[in-house]
Amino acid sequence: MKSVMPQQVINKEITRGAVVRSMAGHDRGELFIVLQVADGFAWLADGKSRRQGHPKKKRVLHVRTVSRLPDIAALDALEQLGDPGQRDAALRTLLRPFTLTIPEEEET
Repeated sequence: MKSVMPQQVINKEITRGAVVRSMAGHDRGELFIVLQVADGFAWLADGKSRRQGHPKKKRVLHVRTVSRLPDIAALDALEQLGDPGQRDAALRTLLRPFTLTIPEEEET
């Protein structure tokens, strides 16, 4: 039996710098980094299918927190890079350790 968490609890878990897994939509199962959270939505990017310059707007109810970036300053430094390609490469580098260590959850 799945438990449903109230939206206010989920909003507290999903903050800028969180590593999340998409639980609904065509990108289900993919890992993303949260760039911004506001009004029940999170803006997600992975540097590959969703670039830093055009993040995915997704309801926080449709993502699950997997981990957090160890250094949030790295996400702040990302915005200082001039070239969009460099920003996306940096996002992929930040996300790489999580893609290697976190198995995808099986649906029941």
